Amino acid sequence: PLAWRIVLGAAFALFGALYLANAMAPEISPDGSAYHLRFVADYHRAHGFVRITTNMYANLSQGLELLFLFAYVFGRHSAAAMVHMLYLFALPWMLILWGRRNGHAVAGAAAAMFTFLSPVVGVDGISAYNDVAIAAVLFAVFYLLDIWRGERQAGLLAAIGLLAGFAYAIKYTAFLAVPYSLAVIVWNSWRAKQSWWRPALIVSLAALVMIAPWMVKNVVWSGNPFSPFFNQLFPNPYIHIDF
Repeated sequence: PLAWRIVLGAAFALFGALYLANAMAPEISPDGSAYHLRFVADYHRAHGFVRITTNMYANLSQGLELLFLFAYVFGRHSAAAMVHMLYLFALPWMLILWGRRNGHAVAGAAAAMFTFLSPVVGVDGISAYNDVAIAAVLFAVFYLLDIWRGERQAGLLAAIGLLAGFAYAIKYTAFLAVPYSLAVIVWNSWRAKQSWWRPALIVSLAALVMIAPWMVKNVVWSGNPFSPFFNQLFPNPYIHIDF
């Protein structure tokens, strides 16, 4: 409806300008400057990965940090924060489009505004963090699965797998995107009396493309593919037993 378009346009223009100005400001977020971008700076100076055994956060997956790296080369900390801001801008539009696709345009618009205008989402989204990015990626996985359920386009399976794997690459806890995607695909294929193993295999292999590099990196440098967790299963000298 026209009224909603006017309200949305005004809100996104006002807060978009506010977020852009703050994202371009010097990066002062504690985790952004001392954690996420600390490793980015190390990789930039070394022109590649460097072995860090004194900080367990160095062993977490860093898929988004590698995207930060491209911007960091040109604009340092604030440029990396602006990369995260792109996910802040993309998420509400996905909410709007999902609502329109499913016949709930106003609900989608309301959800987009609740998200985009939320102070905690705004502060996080204009910092060199990864929380808003993972929210956007997880919703994109849900969105593509929703389209696949209705249209059964085989080409969507690889995209679903890559996004689900990228969720793990951004943050360990988002690994649930992979079993969730597989569960939806297997269940819907079984109900439709169609083959389920082939689409499940495609999604799994595509997800593995995004997941495997981080596990291999950890095996090579710490001896534990899931570092800093599961150290009882993969003993190593880098995580204290008390942890």
